[in-house]
Amino acid sequence: MIVAADQPPANYWMRAVTATGCSANFNGNGIQAIVRYSGTNQTSDPTSTPYNIPTMVCQDETGLVPIVPVNLGFLSYGEELPLDLVTENYVKFLLNGTSLFIDWDNPTLLQAENLDPTFPDDDNVISLNGTSDTVTSRLFSY
Repeated sequence: MIVAADQPPANYWMRAVTATGCSANFNGNGIQAIVRYSGTNQTSDPTSTPYNIPTMVCQDETGLVPIVPVNLGFLSYGEELPLDLVTENYVKFLLNGTSLFIDWDNPTLLQAENLDPTFPDDDNVISLNGTSDTVTSRLFSY
């Protein structure tokens, strides 16, 4: 997602609305954040209104054109890892039995960019032994 911050300085709502047929989210109208421009009131709620979504049918969008096209290269099937969902007073995804924990002072992608292979177990890094192919993931519900 690319956000163009090109509006007059103010506070704006950023909303993510899920199609009701695609999501079991019990808080569909609550997936939102506030984008605040510098120099604006940092405590007031925005007054922007939501986009009127024409349909809530679960279907793929058409006519989308990527800003940065990516060549997927060679696709092949590889290792399958278990994905679990924990729902208690929070929602947590477990991939390969572990949730993702990010050390914001030394995030995983920064370590990779710095060629530092000493990832803590909490990073839940899966080594691909060096590849130039694109890595994709698909979630299946059985």
